[in-house]
Amino acid sequence: MKKTILWPRIVPFALACGAAWTAVISASCAGFYAVMWTNKGLDLADRGHWEEALTCYDRAIELDPRDVAAWNNKGLALGALGRWKEALTCSEKAVEINPRLAEV
Repeated sequence: MKKTILWPRIVPFALACGAAWTAVISASCAGFYAVMWTNKGLDLADRGHWEEALTCYDRAIELDPRDVAAWNNKGLALGALGRWKEALTCSEKAVEINPRLAEV
């Protein structure tokens, strides 16, 4: 079975599309990296490193402001640090993004 290499076809298409294509690629990469930062934050939180976890969640939110998991986990980390008002704000933001969270 012959393998088809798509890059020679995609690159000219991407160049022809210009900024629109760049925006699509940037958005998908940002989402991917946001998930990576959220997962790193989860690992740190599991070990009780709440401040470091917050830094990771903030980075994830910077990359993807609609990352529900990052907002939710940031709220949990802030709660663990006793920063209740900030925790509530993060939880409300997560519910604003995904109202189904309020049903849980």
